[in-house]
Amino acid sequence: MVADVRISTLIPRKMARYLELFELHVPPVMRRHGLELMGYHVSHVGPLSQVVPVGLRQPRSGASVRAREADLARECKRTRSCA
Repeated sequence: MVADVRISTLIPRKMARYLELFELHVPPVMRRHGLELMGYHVSHVGPLSQVVPVGLRQPRSGASVRAREADLARECKRTRSCA
């Protein structure tokens, strides 16, 4: 498995709204890209206003990666929604 870890630093006092939008919009986008959201961490000590989402991806062969990229490109053209 491959872990996708990102750190987002937010504007102070915007955490609640960010998490609300994150939970609504991010999981479908991650699934489209072959990731499954395993959870996210919110800082309470150290740098505040940080969110660290963790997604996992099953490793794939080169052929399946190219096929998935082609599928995403076709969907992007069809919907004009490239995430």
